[in-house]
Amino acid sequence: MKKLLAIIVLGLLYCNVGFAAEYTTKTYINCEPKFKDKWFKTVITDVKYIGFNPSVIYYEWHSKKKKFLKKSERFKVWDYQYIFQINHRLDDKIYKWDELQIDRYTGIMKAQKWYNNTLTKEKHVSSDREFHCEKIEEKDLLKIKTKKQKF
Repeated sequence: MKKLLAIIVLGLLYCNVGFAAEYTTKTYINCEPKFKDKWFKTVITDVKYIGFNPSVIYYEWHSKKKKFLKKSERFKVWDYQYIFQINHRLDDKIYKWDELQIDRYTGIMKAQKWYNNTLTKEKHVSSDREFHCEKIEEKDLLKIKTKKQKF
């Protein structure tokens, strides 16, 4: 009976260590838009390269400073996707933000523009765009030089 209990405890400890290792390391991804347009121009440049750990998303990579300029702590982890919000702003009593959803298995990120009218308390979402993302190493990120995008 003691051996069975020891095997169960060791099995649970092993599973917990494997689960913790997945979320404690910082991960970097490169996202390419499926279609380029002016409506999502700021989102395309901001989320070209993303770094994230369990509680914070880093975005808007600056190649000369070799660091991310912005971060967002509005971050959720679901079973198969990461959901986070960026570019929060207030324009004429309308609160705006961009919501990004990254599917962990397919590597597809969907970007949506959200609007919240502070007077009527109504939320609206505009059309969404798809990005194809792939994991990259930190050493590859440091070598990247930004290019001006043409739209």
